[in-house]
Amino acid sequence: MRTVLILLAALTTLTACDATEQRWHNRDPLPACGDIELGHGERLRDAPGPEVACLERSLTDGTGAELTVSRPTVEGALIRFHYRATGDGTLEVYRDSTADTFGDRGWSLERCRSVTAVPEPGRCR
Repeated sequence: MRTVLILLAALTTLTACDATEQRWHNRDPLPACGDIELGHGERLRDAPGPEVACLERSLTDGTGAELTVSRPTVEGALIRFHYRATGDGTLEVYRDSTADTFGDRGWSLERCRSVTAVPEPGRCR
């Protein structure tokens, strides 16, 4: 009986993933530009280091790359934004708010077309 319950719990967990989350986890990874963790009120444009420049270079030269940006909510939960320059001029921004107990606790996907600069999280232009 215990084995059946464990299998049911695992199956429930696997089917609880939404399509956007599955799309992110099942993607073919691109070269990584790194990870950035922003503090309260910090902007991505002001982040030190080469990570943003790496992704912007990928956007302008047509190569693919990925960058992960974490930003805290007011309560302190981290929202993760996975930026993905696909190489065809499209920037995909996957938003993972599953750690935000006061938010939607889900995933979303936004596509920015013909961009050359990395937008702030949640501000695809």
